[in-house]
Amino acid sequence: PRSHPPPTSPSRLVEESPPPPTAPHTRRRCPEPRPPQGHPSSPCFCAARAVDPPPCTAPRLLASLCRAARRCAATVCTFGLRAMAAPNRADVAAASLLSRRAMLPPGVALLLLLLLAAACPMGIRAQTSVTAVVGTGMNASSGVVLQAISEVEARASRPTDIIYRVVETAATVATDVSASTSAFGVRMEGLDATTFASMGGAGTTIQVPFALTPLSVYYNIPGAPAKPLNMSICLLSSLATGSLVAWTNVLSINPGLTIVEPSSTPKFFYDSSSASTRQLWRLLNTAAAAGCQVPNIASITGTASTNPAASVLNSPYSFAALLRPEGAAYELKEAALAQGSSYVTPSDNDDAAAQAAYAALLPASYTSDWSSVSALGMSGTGVYPALSASLFVMRTAQGANDDRGPLLQALGKFLLSDEVQSWMPDYSMVPIGSTTASAASTALNADIALGANTPYALEALGTTSAAGNNAQTVSATREDFASSAIAALRSEVAELRSTVSSRAPRLLRGSGSSAVSLFMWRTMDAFAAKSTSPVWMTYRATGSGTGESEIVGSPAGSTAATEFGCSDVGLASTSYISLVAAGAKLVHVPILIAPVSFFVNIPTDVMPKPQNLRLSSCTIAQMFMGGVATWD
Repeated sequence: PRSHPPPTSPSRLVEESPPPPTAPHTRRRCPEPRPPQGHPSSPCFCAARAVDPPPCTAPRLLASLCRAARRCAATVCTFGLRAMAAPNRADVAAASLLSRRAMLPPGVALLLLLLLAAACPMGIRAQTSVTAVVGTGMNASSGVVLQAISEVEARASRPTDIIYRVVETAATVATDVSASTSAFGVRMEGLDATTFASMGGAGTTIQVPFALTPLSVYYNIPGAPAKPLNMSICLLSSLATGSLVAWTNVLSINPGLTIVEPSSTPKFFYDSSSASTRQLWRLLNTAAAAGCQVPNIASITGTASTNPAASVLNSPYSFAALLRPEGAAYELKEAALAQGSSYVTPSDNDDAAAQAAYAALLPASYTSDWSSVSALGMSGTGVYPALSASLFVMRTAQGANDDRGPLLQALGKFLLSDEVQSWMPDYSMVPIGSTTASAASTALNADIALGANTPYALEALGTTSAAGNNAQTVSATREDFASSAIAALRSEVAELRSTVSSRAPRLLRGSGSSAVSLFMWRTMDAFAAKSTSPVWMTYRATGSGTGESEIVGSPAGSTAATEFGCSDVGLASTSYISLVAAGAKLVHVPILIAPVSFFVNIPTDVMPKPQNLRLSSCTIAQMFMGGVATWD
């Protein structure tokens, strides 16, 4: 940019020579002034630099009236920024200059200057005004919401500014939305009945679910198997309330688990003010916790921590229940929660089954009372039972809310779009499902009253229609550098994670037949030497029966003590049937054929050539039963 001399007084303007002639329709037609000292840069200056011909007609008209005034644009626009304040000496001097050059009476010149000055900022404001809204949301879902906000701002066809405050509790969100200090909120549960009624009740507030968030149970048990730790809801309840002081109940549902220090006491870390603790309390009050419900959130006790995940990482024999986006970065082990007769981890959650189960719970109207709707404790094969729904909340009456109502509606619909839903795994969340997303998007269109305001159109990626430049459009083909850079970084991080994962050490434990032990140990040594990633393998020669029992689990279908077993015979039919009934899968792989040899020790004086000994099946059977007493 060119440097400019400091602002000069109007008397100085008269003495200056006019600017050199330039080609028509260039941006130098309206000079680029530096704002007077004490005044911020105004939209007028930016528009005069960026648009040709300048949208501010006042400086152009004044320039034709007073060619000698080099800083005519500064005089007019700066005057306009003073919002029509009483004219000072500089204004009167500028009017005198205009009077002499345009041969107008001084009073008329001053009035014309006032009118032109007022027209400049108003005209620019009409073209560059920023639509600003304020929202409040919870920390657990802040990552995906902030990214969605950034994308809407970058893709909108007009300037927007969405300010988002991240808080810890749903109560703070309810307070901000009900008091209208925030135009929208993001909660992990529906508005409570009292707050909903205070906002006008049914039809006045819309609540739209857009994601499911797991409440993970993280643990740190030295020497624990690679398989996830099994945990029932009641066991979690006793852990969270401080009544679990020994490992007996943990060991009973985790065969193969060995506590290196049996005298240690399980620790439970929690933050009493966090959303995770509230969601844990809500889970422990569902039907899934029948017989071990926790009536009061104050009953959740343990070791207080402002960062439970870090505390678990640094404390052996400890646990914490955290919303998964808050604990995933620590890469702690996650327990599998009981679902019927099986156990499910957040990673193993059947997303489609969970989405269908949640959709079945929803009221017919998205503007009704949702205080009793909860995804926590949902049942179903493969469904992780500790899921919380994130909801987008806003008032439905937006007719008097100028351009903010359409912007809020567009943000809600964008959160439900296929694009944003595909981001959910990146933030350790589960997509809400196409059925709920479609119904919720329809509700946002039908239930939000925009009045005469024009709604935003969401243009999907790959669309090349000219409609993408319409006044109210959020177009995926319109980006900014930050969004593109973040997308590139995400791709690189995913590739790096894949590379690290492929080279991470693997632990494989086996047990079984002693007859094949030498073969297995030699095979494992050769395999580890040839593997491109670290592989740690062990094999215990325990006998076929033990090998079978450790891979089957006790009871059948529970977590196995080993990753593989070796047996000289096929798995017993009863064990196989029990595994299939429990939903477990088993594969038999033949690895070798070993002869069953009969070794003898007969003196040569009795049999000169004992190697020529011949035995029939019946003779062998009689020998095993003790029926052979002579050499006949």
